Amino acid sequence: MKKILTNIFLSFSIVIAFTACNKNELDPTFKSEARLSLTANETDGARADSIAFAFSVWATSLKDTTITIYAQTMGNLSDNDRSFNIEIDNSSTALPEEYEIPRNFVIPAGVFKVAIPIKIKRTARLSDATAKLKINVGSNENFTPGPDVWTGQVITGGDFSIVWTDQLIKPVFWDQTGTGMIWTVGKWSKVKHRLIIDASGVTNFEGITTTKKYYIATETRNALLEYNAQHPGNPLKNESGFVINICSQCD
Repeated sequence: MKKILTNIFLSFSIVIAFTACNKNELDPTFKSEARLSLTANETDGARADSIAFAFSVWATSLKDTTITIYAQTMGNLSDNDRSFNIEIDNSSTALPEEYEIPRNFVIPAGVFKVAIPIKIKRTARLSDATAKLKINVGSNENFTPGPDVWTGQVITGGDFSIVWTDQLIKPVFWDQTGTGMIWTVGKWSKVKHRLIIDASGVTNFEGITTTKKYYIATETRNALLEYNAQHPGNPLKNESGFVINICSQCD
């Protein structure tokens, strides 16, 4: 019996050793090859392999903002600074004047992760369009692109995208009977929606109290009166050409 158990143990050990050797040989994650991946923080709104930003819910005074993504290494740390390459993917739709990206990229000695601040800009065309900037890790003497790995709701991998727009979308509850915004500020339009945000600072209208709705209406009406006073004979109109008013069910 003892001999049988010994043979089983030896056979099992051989299988484990053989499997381990094969895994070290075939699975690239067990190698110390230096690779680089791109990611962003889930708390900043990153999902899957991208992060999105809507200028539309901010006052028009906001002309640009900075989105931070991160480059992080796989493999051993280095005692030397290591440069890395970032390339703009051909699928990007963002215009060159709509973003600013650093020119030089370095992983300092003893560090595995660095921030890459990317400034995105609010341009006129984005009121009816979406910009996408997809960046890839480019191979060089220090790094190759890392594999895609899920970390929470975010994919850390060899590419990452930033998507932004300035489009306003009509809230689904705007015309809701009795409780929708139409009963205090009137019919929805992009121009009116923008005026409301600039005048009241409110960007989310869902579930707000009646008192808050009337506050929004008052602040927006005051802003509208001020605009019209500054533009005599040319009152503010919506995108359909109708003069804007702030009242129940009006344009």
